[in-house]
Amino acid sequence: MVRVLLTGGSGFIAVHCLESLLKQGHSVVTSVRSEKKAQMIRDTFPDAGKDKLDFVLVDDIARPGAFDEAVKSDPPFEWVLHTASPFHFNVTDTKKDLLDPAIIGTTGILKAIKKNAPSVKRVVITSSFAAVYDTKSGNRPGYTYSEKDWNPITEEEAIQDPMSGYRGSKTFAERAAWDYVEKEKPNFTLTVVCSKPPFLSYRLGKARH
Repeated sequence: MVRVLLTGGSGFIAVHCLESLLKQGHSVVTSVRSEKKAQMIRDTFPDAGKDKLDFVLVDDIARPGAFDEAVKSDPPFEWVLHTASPFHFNVTDTKKDLLDPAIIGTTGILKAIKKNAPSVKRVVITSSFAAVYDTKSGNRPGYTYSEKDWNPITEEEAIQDPMSGYRGSKTFAERAAWDYVEKEKPNFTLTVVCSKPPFLSYRLGKARH
């Protein structure tokens, strides 16, 4: 059994990760923005006791130090799955509502792990094909994408509209994660998973299919 911190536990991908972790017998603490979100997850996994499924409140991932306490655990965490990132288009300020939470949330949890959770050996971050795909190049039939491919979007382009903001948020957050690991040399490995298609939607409670 491994003790795992899963951020953004009410998200579509996070719910599937949580289901898989619980089936494998791991002990999971998931971050949520509110008690209401926590209860929704409890209702989705009614058989999971507190020893297998617990919660920590992180109401604003863009707040400096938001994850400092969340990464502390007894028994200590060994893995962290970071899925928390905004995905909605009801925004008034693209930078504040989409870019900052994605970037600051990602670098924030890496900093928190290095500072407060030396037991963590593996970190997985969910990115997106949106961080890879260059919309200006079209579909590129037959082209094989690799880790060398990046969405070339600029911040100026990203703040123009919510869709561009989402693409930028995933691109800039992933780049920030790799830059942090390269510069800080933390005591954990980093894996980034890019989902395809880049946009997924769900309704909690109907995610278990």
